[in-house]
Amino acid sequence: MNKLSELDSLRAGDSIDFSMRLADYKASEGWTAHYILVSSSAKVSFDSTANGDAHLFSVSSTTSADWMAGYYSITGYVSNSDGSQRIQVDSGNIQILPDLTTLTGGLDMRSHVKKVLDAIEAVLE
Repeated sequence: MNKLSELDSLRAGDSIDFSMRLADYKASEGWTAHYILVSSSAKVSFDSTANGDAHLFSVSSTTSADWMAGYYSITGYVSNSDGSQRIQVDSGNIQILPDLTTLTGGLDMRSHVKKVLDAIEAVLE
């Protein structure tokens, strides 16, 4: 994986490790890559560290365990060392799935559409 938008989902509580190579914005030339994920009720952000020319992202399982499940908009961007430039390099949508190891009860795996349809059918009956 080279960009976060290539994934459909992440699971809260899982470690995330990937490297991003951007020919025009090399880490060795002072650029840092960042991600912001925003939902209707939460915001997640994390930054890269330099690994030669590449941008290395590493999020621990203890950090991602606090992420709320839901659908998020992704924005990936780079900034230069003095902060005078910010350039978007990735965008998309992703679902953060719940951490199954922390659930105390069952998990309703129906989609939102299915839940609404089931509620309508229950009212009609």
